[in-house]
Amino acid sequence: MFVERRASTRWPEFKRGRIVFNEDRSRIECIVVNSSDKGAMLRVREVTEIPDTFDLYIDDKVHAAWIVWRGLGAVGVNWFD
Repeated sequence: MFVERRASTRWPEFKRGRIVFNEDRSRIECIVVNSSDKGAMLRVREVTEIPDTFDLYIDDKVHAAWIVWRGLGAVGVNWFD
């Protein structure tokens, strides 16, 4: 039986996002698979290129984020804001 450990409910998104870091000099495209008011799951090509903290641009919103977990082609993030 699966036990949900998240503090808040996640909703399906499937939106394009941009991971921005290195003083806005580096960008990685991603897909926001799901999100909540606390964080999101992102699909990316290479998880090792992403720093532990970054800005995530989704539509017209920007979230300061940190990585909670890394998996094959995906990362889980929480928001600082």
